[in-house]
Amino acid sequence: MSIVPVISFDNVCYKYDGDEIFQIDHISFDVFQGEVIGLLGPNGAGKSTILNLIYEILKPLSGAITISKLEKDKYISYLPQFSTLFNKLTIEENLLTVCNLFNIDSSTIEEQMDSIIKKLNLFSSRNKLFEELSEGQKRILNFLIMLIPNSPILLLDEPYNSLDIKNQDLINKKIKKLKEKNTTVLISSHIFEPMKDICDRYMIFDKGKLIGLYDKSSIIEKDIYTLLKEKILK
Repeated sequence: MSIVPVISFDNVCYKYDGDEIFQIDHISFDVFQGEVIGLLGPNGAGKSTILNLIYEILKPLSGAITISKLEKDKYISYLPQFSTLFNKLTIEENLLTVCNLFNIDSSTIEEQMDSIIKKLNLFSSRNKLFEELSEGQKRILNFLIMLIPNSPILLLDEPYNSLDIKNQDLINKKIKKLKEKNTTVLISSHIFEPMKDICDRYMIFDKGKLIGLYDKSSIIEKDIYTLLKEKILK
């Protein structure tokens, strides 16, 4: 693991126009190459805003966000809470659109397509419209397509939503393989259980503040649900 942060927040603040309350309130932390970081907290805690700031959808009101030049020169892949694929395109057409967007060669496109269709078990439905898929199928398809550019940093916002245990496990297996390649992954979730075995560290957020930072061993020993109650309901 690199000793130089790939993502660094230094006293970062953010609030929406007209709001008096900060969505992100003087937050500082570092993320290192190859780490898998879990962002935990209730709805509205600021987890998604952190990811949006990293992806530069939002700009901080004050403070500094630094992404290492090596990583910034490549793509950062982002899985938002809601689908970014096209309802009126088929599975194949959505795959082709993304591959063409990233200038991926035709042989790789075919390989990616076969791999994703196989994982989704949709061999007989590859010409199905995206809007005709179940919510779980839509979610996992968004996730698998997001991996196509082989980005060095992945931002996952509530990736386990609408997924059964089998597909939650598929995501975790993918993340473990990416970690072996030194990919940096940030996972925002209000559900601890699916990601309890894959994160190196956990950040706990509430009301825009970073209220706890724990490594894997200490958070498991403490019991996350007790910890969340102590930190958020005190």
